Amino acid sequence: GGFDLLYAGTEDKAVMIELTGHRVPRNRLKEAIQFAHAEIQDGLKSLRHFGREVKSQKPPGPKTITEAPSIDNLVEAAREECRAEFESVFLNPPNGRNEREKALWDIRLATREALAQ
Repeated sequence: GGFDLLYAGTEDKAVMIELTGHRVPRNRLKEAIQFAHAEIQDGLKSLRHFGREVKSQKPPGPKTITEAPSIDNLVEAAREECRAEFESVFLNPPNGRNEREKALWDIRLATREALAQ
């Protein structure tokens, strides 16, 4: 009859065998176990190769940490970057509130992009 075989092993021997089925002939079971043992050898070979590759890789070098700019420096840089644009919006206001809001929004976006660089 049919059966299911779960096999776990090392290079040399079986570690666990689980079998479900009815009336499995002994010679068929022996063939299945031999087949399973041969099949896991390729997997073990791949794992050993992978382990050697990992061991041979150099660990990443030390990371250089740069000091983040202070909030005061960022605020001052933002002021300098957008001073002329703000003055233009407030000294020569666009027609209408919506146009002024859009102009201020554009300044915000341009300032973000400039500071991100």
